Amino acid sequence: MGNIRRHRRAIAGTAVLCVGLVASVAWFIRDVETPTTVRPAPTDRDRIELDPRDPQSDLVDLLHAVRASRGEATDVETTETRSMSGIVVDDLHRPIEHADVELVDGTAAGEPEPLRRSTAADGSFSFDAVPISVVRDHGGRKTVRLRVGKVGYADDGIRSYGLDRPRIVLARVCSVFGTVNSVPDGLPVAGAVITMKRSRYDQGAGIAGTTDADGHYEIAGAPRGTTLFFKVAASGIAPLVRAVPIGDSERQRFDIALPLCPERVFRVVDIGSRFPVVGASMEIGEGEAVVTNTYGDAAVRLPPVDLRFTVRALGYADEDISMPFAEWVSSAGEWVSSAGPIVIEMHPEVVAVGRLVDPAGKPLACWWIELSPDPERSVARVTAQGMPMPVPAKLATTREDGTFEVRALEPNAPYIATVGTTSSPDDLVHRVGSLVARSSGESCDMGTLVCDPRWGAVSGFVLRSGVDVRDATVRIDVDGVGAFETTSSDSGKFTLSNVPPGRHALTVRHEGLSTTTSVDVRSGIRSHEQLELAGSSATSSVSGTVRTDDGVAVADLLLFARSEEGTSIGQGRTQGDGTFTLALSVADGVPVRLEAASAFDDGLMGRCRAGNSDVALRYAPPRVACLDVRSVDVRRALTTVQIEYSDGDASAFRDHPDGRIVGVGAAGTLRVRLPPGSGSRLRLRRPGASDEHATVLTTSSLSVDPRVPTSIDLR
Repeated sequence: MGNIRRHRRAIAGTAVLCVGLVASVAWFIRDVETPTTVRPAPTDRDRIELDPRDPQSDLVDLLHAVRASRGEATDVETTETRSMSGIVVDDLHRPIEHADVELVDGTAAGEPEPLRRSTAADGSFSFDAVPISVVRDHGGRKTVRLRVGKVGYADDGIRSYGLDRPRIVLARVCSVFGTVNSVPDGLPVAGAVITMKRSRYDQGAGIAGTTDADGHYEIAGAPRGTTLFFKVAASGIAPLVRAVPIGDSERQRFDIALPLCPERVFRVVDIGSRFPVVGASMEIGEGEAVVTNTYGDAAVRLPPVDLRFTVRALGYADEDISMPFAEWVSSAGEWVSSAGPIVIEMHPEVVAVGRLVDPAGKPLACWWIELSPDPERSVARVTAQGMPMPVPAKLATTREDGTFEVRALEPNAPYIATVGTTSSPDDLVHRVGSLVARSSGESCDMGTLVCDPRWGAVSGFVLRSGVDVRDATVRIDVDGVGAFETTSSDSGKFTLSNVPPGRHALTVRHEGLSTTTSVDVRSGIRSHEQLELAGSSATSSVSGTVRTDDGVAVADLLLFARSEEGTSIGQGRTQGDGTFTLALSVADGVPVRLEAASAFDDGLMGRCRAGNSDVALRYAPPRVACLDVRSVDVRRALTTVQIEYSDGDASAFRDHPDGRIVGVGAAGTLRVRLPPGSGSRLRLRRPGASDEHATVLTTSSLSVDPRVPTSIDLR
């Protein structure tokens, strides 16, 4: 009986506890207030009350249901629409009237069709009832998707715009029309494909059209006020690429005359056996690459230009061909027909093999080795057409065991072997040997080449009384290794490469005069020295300060003083505060030109007279361009780039001071110093590629912002 009483008391206590919990929950629900973030003022009709994506909205709906079940009133309204207004203008910021503005995925209450508006005379439009369901949230900004268009303007498709009075810009476009005829017969060309692009190097599809049976074409959508590149291609016709300025009219005529191409047969044969070379490829002009058949023949439409192209075949050295236009066009402008094919003789490739190691015998993997033509010996050959062509350089990469294989060498051509690594921009190019390629089809064993990655270099100028000294002997003696010696050039410049790191004695001798100084050679670094021979007789000086355009002092800048005739009369460096003092080998009052040693040519900074002590110079630091280098041929990895530069003359390119061959980063990024002047150019290519496969860039068009690099595609 006692146990039964205890159980009854426990059950009664549990019941009382449950009743208390239910009452507490009920009073909690009664006292809960709706969050103020979802209860707008009754007069604010444009406020979004409930966001369907808000995780709290389910709770609010539940509270409303509970209150409704208790017969309580609520002050929360449901706003289902919003208002929106905006303006549509053209690329000259003029309002566009009668432009169609469509709200994508949005319909008004009871309307099955999407909301559409037409702009007023001032270009404005408005929507009074934008459904909340089509409003999107992008980082706290309310947006909707609109489709805006009008005849005569570019259609950008569907885009997102904010609700806060967007300004929509439509570019003006026109239609380009005309006829395509052949030259010299003047007949219409049917089926010609005309492609318009914004740039000659644009890889996009562009705007295209095709001529009809009468040679007529019309292409809509060309942006006004721009220059487009027209590319016209047709069967049996020489392809044409031309820049065409697009005016301000709605329709513009552009007639095209395409010269007819004669068809000639090229026959590719082995130079020794005279057997046909099957599968040899050649790309002539703007056309596609053609491949020889089982007879070694390939029929090609020849464009009316001087031809320079390369014939490639597996197992053979590349054959560079140069053919003048006059060979198949007479002085009267008529095509010269020939029954026989043009024969191209190919040499079986010569392969150079070897192994690259460090002084301890450890293999050097992932280093590049380049076999470049020896400039001191014959490096030109004559093609089958009797035209001299330069011998191209060849590049390869060492394997994990240090071995390498350089293919497609020119038979009997002399080469210089240089090696380097792309792991650091300060790495040097080391000359490790030379060879003369053997006869066609034979291999050259270069044996084991030794390169010490710790090697450095010393370069600089030899001066006497501030004047450049030529033919001076510059020598470094390294204990246990030997001597490194060279002579200065006409400008007094010298370079000692492949020097072991450490502190060494540097000796200069010339015409009975000598001087010795110590130099620190660091691993993988090219140090710079200025050597002054005994016998200096400076009789004057010049001093001042060097600052940037922003007024910042330029420290450790090498300055040269020259006479008006260009003779060196002194040199020195700026101090930490930008001040300098140059000892001169001329008398007071003599005109002096002050130049700075830049990464490129010496640049004139100012003029003064000897004896001046308050010369103020301005220095512009070199610009550095950021390039995104990509390989057009995705099957080949692009690890290095050969860089050259020009001061403005497109035919006079020189090796870039950053290095003749530099490494490309893993992501394809490349940072390179730009030569001075707005008309300067850079020429990039794959190491060993011909001039035809190089890409020439105007430095003024390159980006110096590393966040937005300039895209470069190399063939």
